[in-house]
Amino acid sequence: MLAVSDGKCYASILDAIRPPDLTIYLRCSMRTLRRRIRLRGRATERDVPLSYLKRLERLYEAWIDDYSMSGFGAGDRRPGLRP
Repeated sequence: MLAVSDGKCYASILDAIRPPDLTIYLRCSMRTLRRRIRLRGRATERDVPLSYLKRLERLYEAWIDDYSMSGFGAGDRRPGLRP
């Protein structure tokens, strides 16, 4: 739990930050995502469970559906899905 003074400091920082003029979200298939992770070869990413990646994808999609702070563009490299 934040101390009151820390909470006030955090709130003042959030008030000072303006949202971007445009937010771009690029989608890709889970297969492509996992291939890119493999190609990067980062040890910290090597054993990320598929279940975690799928949950993260769902959370991002839910966030995007409610996003209204700036203009928004999405690119989708998955055939047959919404752009």
